[in-house]
Amino acid sequence: MNNSFTGQRVFALAIDPQTSSTLYAGTTGGGVYKSVDGGTSWLASNTGMAEKTGISDLLIDPNNSSVIYASAMYSGAVYKSSDSGANWEDITGNLGNMPVLSLASDGTDIYVGTLNGVFKL
Repeated sequence: MNNSFTGQRVFALAIDPQTSSTLYAGTTGGGVYKSVDGGTSWLASNTGMAEKTGISDLLIDPNNSSVIYASAMYSGAVYKSSDSGANWEDITGNLGNMPVLSLASDGTDIYVGTLNGVFKL
């Protein structure tokens, strides 16, 4: 496997449930990387994210696999991509500036786990 993020720690992995050869990796300082060939090669997928964003969790929408969420462990941001990781937007809202450690969805709402509890976006 070609690891284009050598030197980065991978904290999160997600596999597209519709296309199992598409994987996403969230790294400690390089944001999100995407592979469309089962992990043989990886490309950065960070357009719209703060530079050197550390990702603590990834979540693929259970109803639409082109929608992906990424939580930023240091800045406390939550990012959303509606185009399979090509572009990202900050959807943190009024969550504040606390580290976001985990993400979950019930198919309708997005929940974030932080050092201060669980919040719904």
